[in-house]
Amino acid sequence: MLVSPRADGQRVQFDRDLLPQPVFHPYPGLVDFYWDAWQRVWARARESGNATTGGDGAFMALAYKYAPASLPAAAALDGAYAAEVEGAGAGRAGNPLPLEWVEEELFRFTADRARLRALLDDGRLSRRAFAGADAPAGDATVAGELVARQALSALSVSRLAGVIDRREVARAYQKRHRDLKAMMNKVYWDGTEGFYLDPAGDAAGSARARMISAYWAMLAEIPSAAQGRRMAAVAMDTSAFREEFPRVTAGGGFPGFAAGGVDEGHDDGRALAAYIAIKALERYGHLREAEELAYDLLLYRYAGFVNGDAPGEEDGLSALVPVALFIENVLGFHRVDANARVVEWRRARGGLYGIKNLSFGEVITDIVGDDHAIQVETNEPFTLIVNGKTHVVRRGSNTFR
Repeated sequence: MLVSPRADGQRVQFDRDLLPQPVFHPYPGLVDFYWDAWQRVWARARESGNATTGGDGAFMALAYKYAPASLPAAAALDGAYAAEVEGAGAGRAGNPLPLEWVEEELFRFTADRARLRALLDDGRLSRRAFAGADAPAGDATVAGELVARQALSALSVSRLAGVIDRREVARAYQKRHRDLKAMMNKVYWDGTEGFYLDPAGDAAGSARARMISAYWAMLAEIPSAAQGRRMAAVAMDTSAFREEFPRVTAGGGFPGFAAGGVDEGHDDGRALAAYIAIKALERYGHLREAEELAYDLLLYRYAGFVNGDAPGEEDGLSALVPVALFIENVLGFHRVDANARVVEWRRARGGLYGIKNLSFGEVITDIVGDDHAIQVETNEPFTLIVNGKTHVVRRGSNTFR
């Protein structure tokens, strides 16, 4: 039996009752893939205890957020902060890590204001968002991804500071975000291509090239709505970013998929790039596009799981597709907000599916629907928004048609 550390340091055996339980009758095998990923994450937590550091800590926290009472989400992030202080925080995603954004994602599930106050008081949450990306506009040595990540950090700090009424801090980081947004749009946006391009050109220096990392800018809310629509169109172009987006259902094909396996080229780094792009599309309201790309990627990685050759180690990064994208974009629970007590569900397909034992803040709920009705069980009231329609969920059993 797998055992993992709890946030309070106690050891907890692997138990599905501690985790969200997906229901997906259209494709039950994806549920098996989900549980396999959780066992891997649990094993990683068991091995590392509360010492998970660097990039791994940030990505583990993105998985741990679904069970913060049983898994050390905050401790994983604390380890990532400590690793940066020690100069070891580059991780597999590069440096800087988007820890402020991960804190924002964790807060959506915990609504832990005390942690936000502590992080702002001791400087952990704010010191990184003002670092780097200060080269003059037009300097091609400034990586667009770095500018975008710094903007995302500033945006998250401004929002988290606002939650706990730190108005001066919020205003300072709003300005930081505006400045980085202006830099990104001036230096990297190409109106003809409708995309952020590298001013230094491709690896051979022969042309300005599209960057999959440009979706960090979209996640940081740098593009306008019109720019975002153009970036969404690029993402849905089956000829674009084929290494990151294996277009299984769109007929685009992908090396290795026809043979039932995952091409070695689709490593966790490419999965991360696809994950960020999907989260960016989601943030701009392109939910259909996010769902389509997530479903294709999930099916692709599932093929490798079935054949025993799925890449990825036992860490949070390898769980982003079978856990996070499955819940948030394929099942469609794209917004969970413990602070506002709101769940938004894009129910886009027929059949019986949903999620049980979803926990956020003080709420524990089952939300499952078929073609006729949605059944909700909950211990605490909250608001459920399904395809734009708002439902008031009361304690106990609820049925919505």
